[in-house]
Amino acid sequence: MTSTPRSTEPTSRPTEPAAGAAGTVAGQPGAPDTADTADAPETPGAPEATRPDGVLRWVALGDSFSAGQGGSRSTTAAAPIGDRGPATGSATGSATGSATGPAGSGRCLRAEPDSYARRAEGLLAASAPAVELSVAACGGALIADVLEQQAPQAQGADVVTLTVGGNDAGFFELTSRCLGRDGCPDLTADEAQLPLVANPGDGRSDWDVLRDDLSGLYRTILDGMAPGGRLLVLTYPLPFPERPGACPTGFGFVNGEQAGLVNAIITRLDATIVAAAEDVRAGIGGETASDRAIEVLDWRTPQGAPEPSTVRTDDGREVASGWNPAGICGVEPMLNGLRFDAEVGDSFHPSDRGLDLAAELVAGAVRAMG
Repeated sequence: MTSTPRSTEPTSRPTEPAAGAAGTVAGQPGAPDTADTADAPETPGAPEATRPDGVLRWVALGDSFSAGQGGSRSTTAAAPIGDRGPATGSATGSATGSATGPAGSGRCLRAEPDSYARRAEGLLAASAPAVELSVAACGGALIADVLEQQAPQAQGADVVTLTVGGNDAGFFELTSRCLGRDGCPDLTADEAQLPLVANPGDGRSDWDVLRDDLSGLYRTILDGMAPGGRLLVLTYPLPFPERPGACPTGFGFVNGEQAGLVNAIITRLDATIVAAAEDVRAGIGGETASDRAIEVLDWRTPQGAPEPSTVRTDDGREVASGWNPAGICGVEPMLNGLRFDAEVGDSFHPSDRGLDLAAELVAGAVRAMG
């Protein structure tokens, strides 16, 4: 496998289910250093996931972006960003809970009523198909945590939603560095060392290891799902608009260069997520059941795909980036800026608007299975 992801793009809006372990993806630059595009091959429709009672069993997996951290419907116990300490969500009139958390800690940071899965469930309440939802996502989860602790809970599921990979890439640590005095490291390069990727030293880059870990997780989830099941993988929102202006970050005010480099890292992460789904589609690393499908939902901006852009790194390379008009300090932001109150852990996480946008994407994809 090469270090450059193939040219793919997540769907901006859900489409009809596709066959095989296949993502409904269209072309975009798969790696920050290229502008080439390629159309994904067409595939026939996948069988509908059906149960005798007509109810789809749905399990939500992933990290804090899946676990509802950042929303205002519920409260989450205060914890530093990325902390795996004890916390549970709570909200008036809403069921919440904790589950076995990352690395077998027995604890889970979750604000379940705020999760995009619960919000999507609300959008589906008056329409077919009926769903039975269980939220297993935990803040701080790595790919390995989802594989070991969460994926077993999705056995036999008809629908699985997932956002994961940001912690492996060290998103919050990187954001803090980029917006602080130490400067922003260029982690878009193939030779970059990602903070929490466990590279076995077999010659692959950290980005390749991340891609392979994601595709392995996707295959495992798909293999455990019910016939006709569908895995819905969400990308991560781009953090900043093009001109953040007087945008306080807790480290001073972010400038356009800093914002572009942070967005470039997330652009590379999202491209890796899409490439991993394409690997599953192509059977790279192992085949999956042909009656189960994978789809990537584009959560990067309210419109899905951003306008293509590039930023220049310190070593003079032009790398792919993009701008989110609804980023931090943008218009109707879909992410929170740095918070200094009891909910400091909500910093740089999706806002209510961001979670609602994800819920609309997911609800549309689930309706298409009806």
